[in-house]
Amino acid sequence: MRSLNEPLVSNGYTLEMTPERLGWLEPTDADLPLEQLREKFRQNGYLWLKGFFDQDVILDFRRHFFETISSGAKTFFDIVGSQEFEDFCTMPRLWNFYQEFLEGQPYLHKRKIMRFTHPGDSHCTGGHYDLIYLRAGTDKLCTSWIPLGDIPVEMGGLIYLEHSDAVGRQMEAEFRANNANLPPEERISAFNRNMRENGWISTNV
Repeated sequence: MRSLNEPLVSNGYTLEMTPERLGWLEPTDADLPLEQLREKFRQNGYLWLKGFFDQDVILDFRRHFFETISSGAKTFFDIVGSQEFEDFCTMPRLWNFYQEFLEGQPYLHKRKIMRFTHPGDSHCTGGHYDLIYLRAGTDKLCTSWIPLGDIPVEMGGLIYLEHSDAVGRQMEAEFRANNANLPPEERISAFNRNMRENGWISTNV
């Protein structure tokens, strides 16, 4: 297990790095039987399927992204709404996995997000759970975070709050109760009067 020599900072806050507060995500072998994968997902709230994708497919899209941005042919938001990004999100390796894992036909949410920040950025993504943005649907959803290349911890990457899937469901139950008397349009909005400012659970993580 590698150790970190530099402090981890998120949104300007230095994270406590004691073993009680911070640990490493545990990779899972994608070739395990599906029921074992489902059970691990239920227990941990996530699956880190290290080496799941063909690296060339990921790096090809990375190359396309940076070449398109640097040429000025498209803006960042043009790429997010492009057919190329749609195809990336529905690549057979991922789509077929979800079909088997969820035991049904997947649906790709229309709000697909690409995120990037610079190391040391004091205004990066705050603590959140994705259902707060992908409203008006089921809580039976999965988010796939796909890094476009290797990302060591020193470059940033993803921090997952342990068992936050249960926290999210509890908060959603509270929101549903509070939103019961709102008009339908506001009830499904991620920014209605009962939501937290900017949709973050916390901005000090």
